[in-house]
Amino acid sequence: MKKFHKRLLILFEIIANIHILLSWLLFRVKYLSKQNNTSVNVSSPKTTDDLSEKKENLIQSVLSDSGNKSFLEIGIGMNPNIERVQLLLKNHIRYTACDFEFVCKNHSSVIRNHFPEENLTQIRFLGNKAGNYNWTLFELLKNKESFDLIYLDGSHTFYTDLPAFMLAHLLLKPCGILMIDDLEWTLNILKRNMAKSFFEYKFYRKMYNFAEYDEEQQATPHIKLIVDELFLKHLCYSPLEKYKHRSIDWVALKKSEL
Repeated sequence: MKKFHKRLLILFEIIANIHILLSWLLFRVKYLSKQNNTSVNVSSPKTTDDLSEKKENLIQSVLSDSGNKSFLEIGIGMNPNIERVQLLLKNHIRYTACDFEFVCKNHSSVIRNHFPEENLTQIRFLGNKAGNYNWTLFELLKNKESFDLIYLDGSHTFYTDLPAFMLAHLLLKPCGILMIDDLEWTLNILKRNMAKSFFEYKFYRKMYNFAEYDEEQQATPHIKLIVDELFLKHLCYSPLEKYKHRSIDWVALKKSEL
């Protein structure tokens, strides 16, 4: 009976993957058909290994200048950067990470394989089982927590990250540093990548609903819009030139004293 159930589960998994594959092919056909009829700007973001390394160097520069501080990262990606974790531990930086629960569990597992448990008391992961990290951020705010450094690299979409940005603003201490990634990223770029790669489609298909945005909004960089119109114009944040690189789609902003 157990073998039968196991084979049945395998069969269901195969059927599910076939369904996802067919959905991707339909998505790809619709995308390519639209590309043939319209001129949508889908210029590729700079995602080479060299640029990723330069961006990581900028992040680590901020951390290197920030000993004994508190650091909140919103959206952490699938795999941790061990070199950055070493820097956090060396500089006694208290680290909090927010993302999906399965992502946080993966980070925690990898890190615990590299470092002794007793060295990790300053590191915590707060994963959301449902929804997104905004509920977690709101809980941190309710608990009267605050941070010297915040790095926001999440959904990159208006409806998800506008609340995240405002919660980050409230969680950030006066004169704190807010680091922001992918200023020029658009939904059109994601759509193109999903049409090119089945694995991109499979991973992101449930995370993004393109129907929430019209064509102009899909071509608009949501993060740049939020930064320019809210944080620079109305909340009086200042770009930190020290942590700027002309080829990196990334910015570090300093919060005002008030």
